[in-house]
Amino acid sequence: MRLAWAAVLALLLALAPIAHAQLPGLTAVTRGTGAWRVLLLHGYGSPPGDLESLADTLSARVPGATFVVPTSPLAWHGDPRGRVWFDQHDADANAQIRRARNAIDGLLDELETSDGVPSTHVIVGGFSQGAILSIEMALAGRHRLGGIAPLSGRALGHPQSSYARLANLPIFEAHGRADPMVPFARGEAFVTRARAAGADVQFEIFDGVHEIPPSVEDALATWLDAHCR
Repeated sequence: MRLAWAAVLALLLALAPIAHAQLPGLTAVTRGTGAWRVLLLHGYGSPPGDLESLADTLSARVPGATFVVPTSPLAWHGDPRGRVWFDQHDADANAQIRRARNAIDGLLDELETSDGVPSTHVIVGGFSQGAILSIEMALAGRHRLGGIAPLSGRALGHPQSSYARLANLPIFEAHGRADPMVPFARGEAFVTRARAAGADVQFEIFDGVHEIPPSVEDALATWLDAHCR
């Protein structure tokens, strides 16, 4: 699977959503039956189910995890079929980011209360804006996570003191050198700060753009299989 930015908005996949009662408007599909949970958060303007095929691919390789693919209830201004976790162009962007964080924290609460899965057995990953939100959960969320897997993402503005939370945290980061949407340097900067804080980072660099190439899928599956045990 290759998720080039130009193709992302063209994908309109049919879903059978599972509603989470504690999170009005937030829906998700799941793949796999493993004890760990891996959240895959979609990007900015992506249609529902955008990362479902990635979950299919990974669940076949990672028997120790159940993959959860949530969809934000917030419509994208550019196309009502698209979804966003927050819109950085809006005046209340910071409030939207807090609400998005709270929504994922609520999902983590539900996984523990309903499924008996503690947050330390949850890895939060995502692509593009979903990658940004996965980093946000590690830096400012309420829970201690089992790891994060941001793909083509970057960190939002946080003081260096926030990075102390990343000590010993497993992180899988992937970024294309020619990414025109989220510059490679922004992803690399997060990796540098995370490593300085003591995080256990695997940084997959590829010669590509804003996408998830097969090489990254393969490396991510191997990394997840090693951690979800």
